[in-house]
Amino acid sequence: MKAAWRYLSINPSASEIVMIDMSNTLNFVLMILCIAVLVQTARLMRSIKMLRSTDFKAMIVALDRSSEQARQVTQETKEALSGCALANKLTLTKSQDLRDELSFMADVANSAADRVIEAVEQANAHPLSKVVSQLRTEIETRQKDDI
Repeated sequence: MKAAWRYLSINPSASEIVMIDMSNTLNFVLMILCIAVLVQTARLMRSIKMLRSTDFKAMIVALDRSSEQARQVTQETKEALSGCALANKLTLTKSQDLRDELSFMADVANSAADRVIEAVEQANAHPLSKVVSQLRTEIETRQKDDI
């Protein structure tokens, strides 16, 4: 039996050579992965040291202060917009009232104009209006002649 082992160790077969090559390749890949893990760990440690060296309390206070200022600005903006909305609503209501009044006044003016047109048409239809218009033209021509 010992002789068989010696023979295999001295004269390896093709499958044993493939196994040895695959084993070496896997060991090499594993070694590269371990080195990558060590490099990443070193980078992480450096980042953690930088975070430890910074002043967290000052950073937190600054963030709190800025968030409070943002809340105040938001509140002031809401108040300003609500005031503007109320003013705009009042202006809109007044303008609608004025529009209604102007519409009423335009209707009254239209009806008055219609009555004036009817009166003029009736006056023109009257027989004396022809005589009056002839007298007017005669007076105008005499005035031109006198000048």
